Amino acid sequence: MKKVISIILCTSVLTFCACVQEKEKGINEQAVQIGNNQEENTNVTQSMEIDHKQGIEEEKLLDGAVYRSGNKYWNEVVEWDEKNLRTGLDRPMEPLLNTDSKIYNKEELKEYPQNILYLAKNEIYAKHGYIFKNTELQNYFLGQVWYVPEKQKTEFSDDVFNEYEKSNLELLASLLKEE
Repeated sequence: MKKVISIILCTSVLTFCACVQEKEKGINEQAVQIGNNQEENTNVTQSMEIDHKQGIEEEKLLDGAVYRSGNKYWNEVVEWDEKNLRTGLDRPMEPLLNTDSKIYNKEELKEYPQNILYLAKNEIYAKHGYIFKNTELQNYFLGQVWYVPEKQKTEFSDDVFNEYEKSNLELLASLLKEE
């Protein structure tokens, strides 16, 4: 009788363990499924954010066309860009120069026309939200997707410039004085 009870007890324990393992397997599968769903939700959310950002950029691009058309600087920028193989949507989407992350030298900028140098110098201010009093200059930057006008002259401080920008401002100012 003891053997029968031992066998029944062992069988019960094994059955119980098998049930627990099966339950754990189901829980793990559910956790994996939940993880996959969260990943899919994250991907959908990221996709929606990208679509929204692209929509905003497209809207700003279209809005900016009003400021670009008829602007005294725009045609020269287009000609200069085409000469230098920068075409299409790059113009209003990207700054003329990477003055916030590269220090330029006189040799690199020697072929640049004065108006392009003038815009590049002011672009450093525009990247920090400076609002220009010069209507043509302000309209040129309003035509750029990246430009966000935030600070009047009285609110603006040169402290916002990094070392690259400070160096490039000096270079651009000296090149503009030479002509």
